[in-house]
Amino acid sequence: MIRTITDFQSGLLEIPNATAAPNANGRTEYISDFIAVSEREILLKGLGAGLYLRVKNAVESGQPLDAAILNLLDGSDYTYNGRTVIWQGLRDKYSFISYYIFSKYVRDQREEFTTLGTQRPEAANSMAVSPLKLITDSYRKFHEKYQGHDRMPYIGRAWSGNYLDYYGTENTERSLYQFLIDNKEDYLDSDFTFVDNINSFGL
Repeated sequence: MIRTITDFQSGLLEIPNATAAPNANGRTEYISDFIAVSEREILLKGLGAGLYLRVKNAVESGQPLDAAILNLLDGSDYTYNGRTVIWQGLRDKYSFISYYIFSKYVRDQREEFTTLGTQRPEAANSMAVSPLKLITDSYRKFHEKYQGHDRMPYIGRAWSGNYLDYYGTENTERSLYQFLIDNKEDYLDSDFTFVDNINSFGL
């Protein structure tokens, strides 16, 4: 719906064999299906069924979109508590959707399923290294863009004294969660699901 295989053919989140080639048709079809399934999975978690269907129907119909759906898809800058903040948008090439798909793909491709069972590929004249850092870094970036930093209270300082910020409202760049909370009157059909973060040990 939003991400396609072309989004992973170059740039920071390039997936090997994502470019169609005569001997790679099976792989590119697999990657395309993987992208579609993973995108649906994370959008259902982040938007909830109601808002997800609203976005899906709007995109697939090709009809003019209402302002709320357009802002959700294309991003927007707006004022919140007297500060200008930015929401990147779902269509941005480096949105949380892309980082989620990429981290999940790298994690799932550590081993390949063949007619002989699962195998870990070995390349000639090279040494395999653990993809754990790549998986962790991309997943943590997804997590930040999806729901913000770990939801620990932040102690802020203002002229009137100290205060606790439970929702990361001081962030200039808004996560999906913050954007939906900031504009809840436009997204009453949303149902956000929090997910766990991982550390450098993959936990």
